[in-house]
Amino acid sequence: ACEGPSVSISYDPDITWARVKAHMHSHLARRLKLGEDTWLLHHASLIQRNEPDVCVLGITSTAALLLPISMPKYRNMARTLSNEQNFLLLNVTFYDALRSGFPIFGMIDGLATLEYRAWFLSEESLLYFAEPQEVEACHSPAARAPLG
Repeated sequence: ACEGPSVSISYDPDITWARVKAHMHSHLARRLKLGEDTWLLHHASLIQRNEPDVCVLGITSTAALLLPISMPKYRNMARTLSNEQNFLLLNVTFYDALRSGFPIFGMIDGLATLEYRAWFLSEESLLYFAEPQEVEACHSPAARAPLG
């Protein structure tokens, strides 16, 4: 949850991870474009520039938030997400991610625009990544059945 003095934000004692999380949740709930929350943009940038990696999910969440600005080309976003922001490499469980309160999945969902997903089927994508494989289980009757 990134609470306590060992993981506090070092560049400004008045800024807490709880406050950053609250802004992230508000950003997602209000479906703001990144530039519309100047406080979050400013502090996410400072966090990326100044903070050590002791609050892994805070660093990862703010990096995902800034990814469309720092890596506007889809191929660069895909490279970053497949390497540096890979949960398996970060050694963070889904349980820990959910328990932390950082909206990392909301941030990632915000990146998954129709245009971005379509890019993975483009010629340019195939220069950098293998062709996406269809997962048979996704087409099973159980997977296609309505929930409820």
